[in-house]
Amino acid sequence: MTNKELIISFLKKHNYNFCDDCLSSLTGISPRQSINQLCNKELYVFSKHANIKCHNCNKIKITRSLANTFENTKIKNCLKNERKFDFLWNEITSTLKPSQQIPNWTKHSGFLESEFEICSITNNAIEVFTIKDKHHRSIPKTDFENIFSKWDKYISGEIKRNELRDENKNTTYIISILKIFCKT
Repeated sequence: MTNKELIISFLKKHNYNFCDDCLSSLTGISPRQSINQLCNKELYVFSKHANIKCHNCNKIKITRSLANTFENTKIKNCLKNERKFDFLWNEITSTLKPSQQIPNWTKHSGFLESEFEICSITNNAIEVFTIKDKHHRSIPKTDFENIFSKWDKYISGEIKRNELRDENKNTTYIISILKIFCKT
């Protein structure tokens, strides 16, 4: 069984948040940094939460849980085939959690070292906190819908990142979130 499969199996059995130290000791995966590297690379599978109590050690730290979005085949197929924005928005707003950290992503560079944090989620907007610049930004649902309408062209290379950025100042956050929810 791969390390990824071990972590998924463990988190499916124990549907709680666990810190990397406890995941390492409970799954036998070492060094502990392996957990961090794998989970950060696989954000469509694992959710990352800041300042949440670990179910095992009860310490407040960064914890991991399974991201439910792609566990459900029906959801996966709907997002892949139908591309219905309202369904996608519902999945985004019901799956993202305050304090969840999202790595920045671009088609050209993949997942980057920089992250932002989800602050709040409503039916009409998602508020993020940029860790590097230390400021809050509210991203309206309409911005997500606009970028989502161009998502396939961005992924295929027909539209460049700078074209999206010129249209919308929130693309850094939107495309990073869409990458997690749109398996393309």
